[in-house]
Amino acid sequence: MAPSYIDLRSDTVTKPTPEMLEAVSHLDRSKLGDDVFGEDELTKEFEQESLTCWEKSWAICAKRHDGKSIGN
Repeated sequence: MAPSYIDLRSDTVTKPTPEMLEAVSHLDRSKLGDDVFGEDELTKEFEQESLTCWEKSWAICAKRHDGKSIGN
């Protein structure tokens, strides 16, 4: 049975559901890279979509594992 919530604190906390595994199996692997060095195109696209969704011009995360702060 799938969990009733997804814990996004870390990529090691929540075990992927079959639906999650199916979704990531179709990713364009040529866009994958290191997000810390800004080389992951999928992360950049997600960040841009998030900014557009929240109608903000920037977002910042001071340290890894900190909550995301979004502002304008």
